Amino acid sequence: MIIELEWRQMLKSLVIWTIIFTLVIWGFSAIYPQMHTSAFSELVNGKVDSLSPALLKTFNIEGSGIASFTTAIGFFAYYFQYLFLAACCFVLLNSTQELIKEESDGTIEFLYALPITRSEIFVKKVGLVLVNSALFWLIAFLNALGATVWFKATSDHTNQIIQKLSLIFGQELVVLWLLISIGFFLSSWLKSNRQSIGISLGIVFGIYLIGILSALTDTFAWLENWSFIHRTLPSKLITDSLSIYYSIGLVGLGALFLLGGYARYTKKDLVNK
Repeated sequence: MIIELEWRQMLKSLVIWTIIFTLVIWGFSAIYPQMHTSAFSELVNGKVDSLSPALLKTFNIEGSGIASFTTAIGFFAYYFQYLFLAACCFVLLNSTQELIKEESDGTIEFLYALPITRSEIFVKKVGLVLVNSALFWLIAFLNALGATVWFKATSDHTNQIIQKLSLIFGQELVVLWLLISIGFFLSSWLKSNRQSIGISLGIVFGIYLIGILSALTDTFAWLENWSFIHRTLPSKLITDSLSIYYSIGLVGLGALFLLGGYARYTKKDLVNK
């Protein structure tokens, strides 16, 4: 019963977010063919060349190479970095609200009436959020792949698009896992559901701003690895994918947060068994 109720609530937000992502992805991809007109290419290249390298690095803009505006992958990477930030907010907000919302909404009494423990609640809620997030990310990937291939230029190679987009979505999935784990850890400590929005947005954009700071000057370059959101932006992953050790570290850190949230939430059982 709890799974059915939770899934119905999640399905509404899943549908809304996937529709928004689908429209934005196809809308921006439809602009890409205009990049290959001579007049527009000269305008873009002239503007990019006139900007300082530090500014270009801050906003993840490449003037040449595979990550430039003149390639389908580079164009996708530029606009999708903002969608990736939105996806981070989506999964973190979902997981941060998940454990505390019954107490905030006053529906905790319903769970008290069921023969269920906090341990079971935690596991089921984590499973539902993971499935919901995986479906959302899979749909986003399929739309990105379809739109990018559909609007690609003759100079773009389909195999390369498939390879790079698979790499981007696969490695960004590790970040989404970590954010989900952080969200459940925070949800086990929050006093009210209303706190989740500000905390979630603060975490995502705070971590992202740390990455921007690392790009502004060499003095703070060491902060880049701490900003795992900025480190896994599409434009960075195209040319510099994550190392296996860094990926394992993010997965392990996510597991620790999840275990911490589990330990916190299961201190008090709803029923004694």
